[in-house]
Amino acid sequence: MAKRIIAYFLFGIGTIIYIFSAKYTGALPYRIIFWATGIIMYIIGYRIIKYGPSFRKQKALKRLQEIISDLKENGEKIVVDLSKCEIRENNYYENEEEWDDIDSADFLSLNFARQFNFLNQLAYNPIRAKDGEIDQTELLYVHNHKGVEEKFHSNVIPRSSDDLRIKLYLVKTTSLYVDKKDRSRYYFDLDFLKREE
Repeated sequence: MAKRIIAYFLFGIGTIIYIFSAKYTGALPYRIIFWATGIIMYIIGYRIIKYGPSFRKQKALKRLQEIISDLKENGEKIVVDLSKCEIRENNYYENEEEWDDIDSADFLSLNFARQFNFLNQLAYNPIRAKDGEIDQTELLYVHNHKGVEEKFHSNVIPRSSDDLRIKLYLVKTTSLYVDKKDRSRYYFDLDFLKREE
């Protein structure tokens, strides 16, 4: 948050200095210094605002971390043999576009798994990919709980299935944290993929 406040400050001051330099009638070297300083501050502020995480994304990341912490502390921990996970692939082609503002009513109407995936995508991928083919996979793990077959899906993984198979082969196992009261709430721990990026 402090970074964004500094960005707005630089953006504002840079704009003021630039306007001042345009109206400045003094000696030429000072006008150029004011003009260059204003432009540099404006560009730095603009880049921080444009490419830095927004308040909405910071809030989404904080909420996501709270959900994960709660599930790790209070949920049932299941050790997942990654060789027994099915890899599902859904590659597609996409034009460049940014995330649109999502209506909060639309977000609340999503089930927990889709809300979790949305928060994860919003927190870690603020801008969608540029033109081109998008590699997208997910893991499906089937677990037998007290004689009942349960299916757990990972969040969307921006990797090809071949690349993912290699990573899973090297890591072997991970953890799945399931809410003891509501088994539709869970966290498929794929932090080992984020560490390598």
